[in-house]
Amino acid sequence: MKRLIAYLIILCTSGSLIGQEISQIRVKIDSLTTLREQFQNQIELINKEIDDLNWQLSQSQQQIKPPELRRYRIKTDYSAPVLNEPSVIGKEIYKLEKGAIVESTDKLDGFVHVTWEGKSGYIHYGYLDDYDKFLQQTNEQKKQELLRQETIRKQELLRQETIRNKYRGSRYMQSIIDHKIQIGMTSSMVLDSWGSPVNINKTVTISTISEQWVYTSDYLYFENGVLTSYQTHR
Repeated sequence: MKRLIAYLIILCTSGSLIGQEISQIRVKIDSLTTLREQFQNQIELINKEIDDLNWQLSQSQQQIKPPELRRYRIKTDYSAPVLNEPSVIGKEIYKLEKGAIVESTDKLDGFVHVTWEGKSGYIHYGYLDDYDKFLQQTNEQKKQELLRQETIRKQELLRQETIRNKYRGSRYMQSIIDHKIQIGMTSSMVLDSWGSPVNINKTVTISTISEQWVYTSDYLYFENGVLTSYQTHR
C-alpha cells in the first residue's frame, strides 16, 4: 500500500512538472511567434525602402550624362608635345604634328587628356582648337563663300541683261558682256565693260579732248569720247 501511494505521489509530481514545462514551451512559442511577426514587418519595411532607393538610384543614373567626347585639332605651326601628366614639368612621351585630330573627355588645369591612335597623354590647351567648332566655322565660311559667289552670279546676270537692253543691235554688245574692249567703243561702253578706271588724265585742245584711262597696268586712250588705242596686259 505504501508503495502504491508513493508511486501515485511521484506520478502526480511528474505530471505537474510536465505541465509546467509544456506551459513554458508554449510561452516561448508565443514569444518567438510574436518576434517573428515583428521581424517580418521590419523585413517588409526594409524591402520597401530598398525598392524606393533602387528607384531613386535609377532615376539619378538616367539624369547623369556620360562624359562628352570632344575632338581637338593641333593648331600650332609646330609639333605639340604630349606629356605623361597634366603639368609643365611632365615628361614628353611623343609629339603630334599640326592638323592632327585627337579625342578627349577630360580637361584639367589647362591640360587636356587626349587619345590618338591608341596612345594617351596630356596636351596643353594652348596647342589645340575645338575641332567641332573649327568644322562649324569652316562650314560657315564655305556657306558664306557660296552665298557670295551666288550674289556675284546674280549681279552678273543682271548686268548682262542690262547691257543687252542698252546696246541691243550694237556690234560691241557681246564684247561688253564678255568684259572686253574694242577700238571704236565709246567711253560709256568701256565703263560698262571694265568699270571705272583708277585714274583719268585729260588733255584738251581746240578741236579734241584726249583722255588716258589708267587701269592699274592697262592704259586706254580716247579721242572725243571714242577709244582709239590701248596698252593692256590682260
